[in-house]
Amino acid sequence: MNKVALLFTILFCFAFNGIAQVKSEPKPCEFNNLILEQANREAEKDSIIILIGRPGIKDTKKDLSKKRLYTARAYLVEYNKFRNPESVITAEAAFDGKLYYGGVEIYVNGKLLDVMTSYPNRLLGLGSCAHPDAEDDESRKRLALLYPWSYKKRKR
Repeated sequence: MNKVALLFTILFCFAFNGIAQVKSEPKPCEFNNLILEQANREAEKDSIIILIGRPGIKDTKKDLSKKRLYTARAYLVEYNKFRNPESVITAEAAFDGKLYYGGVEIYVNGKLLDVMTSYPNRLLGLGSCAHPDAEDDESRKRLALLYPWSYKKRKR
């Protein structure tokens, strides 16, 4: 079986493997940073990290899971440049009505490492944990890698 078919098979199994958490309280961004850094350390250089986005029961924003997944992947690939883009796979799970908090499950070497959760209709906190207004221009540019929709250039 080729690599692509194998990856889709693995993703399918993870995406429909039930739930990894029931009511895991969201943690501050410092903890989320550490969780992804741990995933990078535990994954071998060429192995795959799989991120599965799951909506919570009170998440009403349509693209929230995509944004959470984007942010987690961008933290590994662009913000810290830990991983090659091909080594981080993302997938959205269907809403099943069982999770109180939505979030992102992190799988390394085929095993669930951890789950980063968010409060309803909120993004994952990652990167610099300071308020964006307190950041300098260079820090804002780095945060724009994680949250590009928040840092769009405004037309004048």
